[in-house]
Parts: sequence; C-alpha cells; structure tokens
Amino acid sequence: MAAIPHHLTRRAVLAGALAAPFAGRAWAVPGWTREAYMEAMRKSGRPTDLTEAQFQAIQARKPAAMQRIETYLKERLGAADPAVLRAFQEVPREYFHYNYPEHHSQSGVAYEDDPKPWALGYGSALSDYLGQAYMTQVCKPQPGDTTLEIGTGSGFQSSLLSRIVQHSYSIEIIEPLCQAVGRSAMTT
Repeated sequence: MAAIPHHLTRRAVLAGALAAPFAGRAWAVPGWTREAYMEAMRKSGRPTDLTEAQFQAIQARKPAAMQRIETYLKERLGAADPAVLRAFQEVPREYFHYNYPEHHSQSGVAYEDDPKPWALGYGSALSDYLGQAYMTQVCKPQPGDTTLEIGTGSGFQSSLLSRIVQHSYSIEIIEPLCQAVGRSAMTT
C-alpha cells in the first residue's frame, strides 16, 4: 500500500467497521510541497489536478486559519492548548478534503475564511476546522493517552489526535467510505 503522512500502521475489520490506529508523528511542515501532496494523493488512489498556484494559495490561507483557531479556543475555553495548535499546524487539512463517490479533490478550499463542513460522500462530512479544534481541546488529549473515534470520516480528526496521544484509533461503519479512506491511510 501507499505511504502517507500520518502513517496509519495497520487496519483490522471489526464487525464490519474499520478500526485503524493512527500511530506515527510524520508530516512536519517542512517538506510538505505540492509534489509531496501530489505523490501522497497518487499513492492513495485519489485523483487530483491541483496546480502549484492553487497549492500555494492553500498554504497562504493556513496562517489566518491558525489564528482563527487560536482566537476561537481562547474565546470559548480561556486558552488554546499548544499541543492542539501544533497538531493543526502539522497535519495538512488539504489532504483530507476529498469527495469519495465523486472521485473529486476539494483541497482548493482548505482553510476557508468561513469554516464549514465539507461533504465526503456517503452521508459523511469533514467537520469545520473550528469545531474540530474545539472538540480536540475539550477532550484534553495527553501524550500517554489512547483515543477511539467512532466515525472515521476523512481521518483528519484521528490524524490530529495521533500528533498528541500515544495511540489513536478510529472506527468507520460506512463500508465504501471505510474502504476509500483506508486506502488513503495505509502505509507499506
């Protein structure tokens, strides 16, 4: 299988659902280029036609999105957890913006000014990044923790958590989504 940034190390099928541990701590910001993105997408079997200009536009929007996340957490929770902010900085959200049944990348809209959920297909969505930041901080993940997410969706939330906790697991019951996201998350 293809190598991907968040290093999903294995998968197991349990009661018709994908149980996937997200265990690596790869995908540091340096080295994340359009070429790296295109290679990860190619290996995952997800076609995309993102241009260099579009990729750079995504990267240019990310600092403002990071500031929105920090402000949002401070206003609602009194502080922004540095581990949560670091996870959002390190995990490239654009990799997870994909509509699976339509075989269409939506990466060009990552880090939008007005955060909203994005359809993944099969009735599932990639939650808006402010909501994901809030959920991540509220669960108070710690380095020695093990987390279990029910409903893998795109895998973004488990990838975030994998940057903070020791072991992050996720279960997806929607079989076509499970199979598609599983392919995008496997390593050799």
